[in-house]
Amino acid sequence: QQQQQQQPQPNNAGAIGATRPTTPSPMEVAAETAPTESDYPSSANASPTGLGKEKVGMGWNSQVKSLVEFQHMKRTCARARVYLYQAPFTPSVRYTNGAEHFVLPSGWALLRSRQGLLVWLELLDDILLQEFLIELASSSPPPKPTRSTAGLRTGSPSPSKKAPAQMTLSLPDVGGGLHGQVEIRCPRACPIDLAIRVPSEDVIVLRASGASGLGLRAAMGSGFDEVFKGWLSDWDTTV
Repeated sequence: QQQQQQQPQPNNAGAIGATRPTTPSPMEVAAETAPTESDYPSSANASPTGLGKEKVGMGWNSQVKSLVEFQHMKRTCARARVYLYQAPFTPSVRYTNGAEHFVLPSGWALLRSRQGLLVWLELLDDILLQEFLIELASSSPPPKPTRSTAGLRTGSPSPSKKAPAQMTLSLPDVGGGLHGQVEIRCPRACPIDLAIRVPSEDVIVLRASGASGLGLRAAMGSGFDEVFKGWLSDWDTTV
């Protein structure tokens, strides 16, 4: 009877030396999910020129659902992803000698309004935009005023010189149509450093793709802040 009452004991010999499954530590998970070189924005990998020369990495993603378009003479010359306030890479702002500098890699643009709106644009398909900037940079500057042109405003083109065509920023609506357009006034082609100062004055600073550092500075048309915020409302944007 004692032999019948004895219950067979499990054989633990096979468990000796076996590896028990463990839950990965937060550090291991972070190491596995950490962004790699290929995860960085493609334009942020371009070799920077100018002030700083530091490399930018991934940051907070504040992307708006829709793209916007740059148009020159009613022809789309670039598209752009839209990010509000916070750029998707880091560092994006530096403070040097008591001044605020925005980090602008190749292939990016920055819009800043008088009412505090800050917009980062990641340029896409901007080959035509680059060609426009090269053409704009190669055009001769307006002549200096002389006695015969003393009545003209300083810096305005002479009557025989045609002013450069204006650009626009097109904002599509949810239904696929056009919500509105904002004029980009008096674009001026110039080299753009990696770290730049951008005043709150309804302006745009753009740095084209490529390693040339060529870009433009321009003023945004009247109503820019109101039109752009209306477009963001149309897309039910939150940050």
